[in-house]
Amino acid sequence: MLDTNDSIKVNEVIKNAEDTRSLYDRITEYLAELFASGGLTEDQATQTAGIMYVLSDVDRMGALCREIGLSLKDKEDKRYKFSGKAIDDLKTSLQMIQNMFLLAADMMTTGSEESAKKILKQKEQIMDLGIKMRKSHVQRVGKGKCVAKLTEPFNKIIHSVDRMGNCCINMADAVEGQTGLRYFLESSEDDLKEA
Repeated sequence: MLDTNDSIKVNEVIKNAEDTRSLYDRITEYLAELFASGGLTEDQATQTAGIMYVLSDVDRMGALCREIGLSLKDKEDKRYKFSGKAIDDLKTSLQMIQNMFLLAADMMTTGSEESAKKILKQKEQIMDLGIKMRKSHVQRVGKGKCVAKLTEPFNKIIHSVDRMGNCCINMADAVEGQTGLRYFLESSEDDLKEA
């Protein structure tokens, strides 16, 4: 998707991001109704608030994917090309984000401490990721391997990647703080059995 003019893939990313937003809205509404019902125990209310916190990062990631999709659409419309190295850096960073997100999803559903450890180990890598890509871009511009006017659109994508990394880290931190979906579901099942 990054190095081809595949508008179908770009449009799919934008559509999926919009679907994610719609799902987020419906889940948030449902959770708010749970709060309003007054039927949650204090522990369940705390866990529900934690789930809402994690969901906000999932929603934010969807919005950032949409921003990247729109940036790529703009790239296509204006017919500019990033250098091969810039594309490779973006692919690497997006693969890293995808892996972190899958680990975060695993943590939310299984409570995997191993997944939490892997994400937190990558924390420094992700924090340095944007700086390294920006520095590489400036070096490429300085050597004439990249066009200076592409700095703004490239930085826009890098900024979204940075934010996505932060969302993954936030999810890992939240799950480590026992706000994971698995804990909530187990608590709810136990409460139903007792009732």
